[in-house]
Amino acid sequence: MARKLGNHLEGSPYEPFGSDMKVRVCDNFYYPDVLVDCNFDQSEPYVTTTPVIIVEVISRSTRKMDEKVKLLEYINISTLEEYIVIEQDIADVTVYRKSDDWRSTHYFLG
Repeated sequence: MARKLGNHLEGSPYEPFGSDMKVRVCDNFYYPDVLVDCNFDQSEPYVTTTPVIIVEVISRSTRKMDEKVKLLEYINISTLEEYIVIEQDIADVTVYRKSDDWRSTHYFLG
């Protein structure tokens, strides 16, 4: 996912990062599976507070955290435009967009 985003974003100010980049939200830190940032601060090479897109791949054990706790914290990040949740075991993607008042849109196989 990070590679595909990187290819798509080449030549733009946006930069994709994998799960080694953490997002600071207030006093909490999270490690999304993929994120895109356009204001990356080199002075803190493994932390960002300005993601534009966050992608989480969820499983049964992470569902509650990703769809409830993280969602509520992530949508309060002023720079965030999209939060994408991808199911690990089935073809189901949920996209929350700031431009749509954080309502969810589901994409299924077919």
